[in-house]
Amino acid sequence: MADRYVYTSSLAPYMNGLLEKKRMDGYRYEDEAWHLKKLDDFLLCHAPDTKTITKETADLWCRKRDTEGNIFLKRRIVVLRQLCLYMTSMGNPAYIPKDLTSGEKPILYIPTEAEIRQFFDILDVLTFPVRYTRFSYEYRMLFRLYYCCGMRLSFLLRFRCPSSEESGCRISEFCKGNRSSEAGRRPKARHPHRSPLKAF
Repeated sequence: MADRYVYTSSLAPYMNGLLEKKRMDGYRYEDEAWHLKKLDDFLLCHAPDTKTITKETADLWCRKRDTEGNIFLKRRIVVLRQLCLYMTSMGNPAYIPKDLTSGEKPILYIPTEAEIRQFFDILDVLTFPVRYTRFSYEYRMLFRLYYCCGMRLSFLLRFRCPSSEESGCRISEFCKGNRSSEAGRRPKARHPHRSPLKAF
């Protein structure tokens, strides 16, 4: 695999060694190579003569920027951690930063049956310009599949309903793990004796 980035800081040999090791282990390490390049530029600016990663350097690199979220910061820290672990394994002790970030977990809201009914009542009378009339029918179907059948939004965005003589619509090519999914046949429904779709 041709290297897209050239590292020129004092820790460049370790960066190249880390990339070679990870790729020999089967990892593509492409995004990480980009983060390493950013780290390489950072070292050239803030610690051009450093022989290792000190706590001061790591703290400066791991400082959250105004324009980045926790996920991007986490990736930067993980790349630095891997480099420090590699350097330490090669006999050059380096300060290994802790992963102090955590993903933001939104609080889930589960609508009540009355709220879902109210939503569908509004959806069913929603009007569109004449040239987009077909959307009114498609939206009614897609939102019911989304709310009532537990389908992932990514499935619906690529949904194509094949012609079938069977009741229900089997969707297999888009499902996770190539497992089939059937609209209107969700097990463990709140009302076990009726389909969630029929309730709405």
